[in-house]
Amino acid sequence: MFGRAAWIGVGAFAFAFALNGCAATPLIALPQRSPSPRPPASPLANPSASPVASASPSPAASPSHAPSPSPSASPTPSPSPVASGAVTVPAQFTTYPLSGTPGSIASGSDGSLYIVDNGSSPSIIKVTTAGAQTPFTIAGVTVLTAITAGPLNALWFVGGASAGELTTAGATTLFTIPGANPNPTAIAEGADGNLWFADSADGTIDRMTPSGTFLTFPISGTHLFTGICAGPDGNLWLADETGNAIDQVSIVGNVTPFAPTANSGPYGITVGGDGNLWFTESTRNAIGRITTAGAITEFPLPTAGSVPEAIAGGPDGNVWFAETGTGKIGRITPAGGISEFADPAGAIAGIATGVDGNLWATASGAVLKVQP
Repeated sequence: MFGRAAWIGVGAFAFAFALNGCAATPLIALPQRSPSPRPPASPLANPSASPVASASPSPAASPSHAPSPSPSASPTPSPSPVASGAVTVPAQFTTYPLSGTPGSIASGSDGSLYIVDNGSSPSIIKVTTAGAQTPFTIAGVTVLTAITAGPLNALWFVGGASAGELTTAGATTLFTIPGANPNPTAIAEGADGNLWFADSADGTIDRMTPSGTFLTFPISGTHLFTGICAGPDGNLWLADETGNAIDQVSIVGNVTPFAPTANSGPYGITVGGDGNLWFTESTRNAIGRITTAGAITEFPLPTAGSVPEAIAGGPDGNVWFAETGTGKIGRITPAGGISEFADPAGAIAGIATGVDGNLWATASGAVLKVQP
């Protein structure tokens, strides 16, 4: 599944922008469930004892820096795309060529964007808002799947059996993830200041302190966690594609699942400017909204076969998402008004909001600046 944009829960964002249009009528509004929460998962470590730390972290080999950040080729502004749906204000795209196979993206504390690249060797590419690029090779890993901004003003990533820290200067530290076959697919910082990631292969939710101490919570059943984000309620929220659920996970490991319409394929998840959680339904061709109390509303997309995956809260107070089936970027207002914009770079793998007030997205051979 890593060929698709499985790395969404990279952050949450909120700003303001004047829009015109009417709200789309939800396909279905599901009343709040009152599920019996799954019993608190017994962490593999003794909860009354200090969590068992992984092997002492060892700094990775010195990262590979470009001698100095070199500007990318001249950016190519696209013509104003044609919007469809309820909102008619067009977004503007600027495309910067990018080598490799870019995927997950996060905004760093220094104002730059950091992009996972699994090209010739796993690396993270630092991109300034002017388009200048500096690659950092991540030694000691075979694949990178997700990245997020987190504690210590650093970037944090996962891939295979490794989790790691990347400073904005390019220094890396790797930690070995415990488990029989660790393979996390999404990562986010929790309200407790720790890193949380979902490991579908081992069927666990893992917590890692910034110093590399792990605590693992087993989750029963079959799951494919494709998105994670910290909610405004202090809990973690996960999109479970195979389990067809949005899971609320407390910082002590209690899991409460909420189910959208059957066979929806929840994929990415983020926090919107309205304080709700928003998620993509990749197989049902819809965008879902869930309150922190668990009430779900779903909005169908106007274009068939959109396959929405990556999603992020936008700088305009709306939520933005990638349609991998149509090569479009979509926008949905808090009331459900939907617009779609032709993407000049093709299918989007990751999307995030930058400190410059723009959205940034990765696609094959490019990074896009999207001005709402």
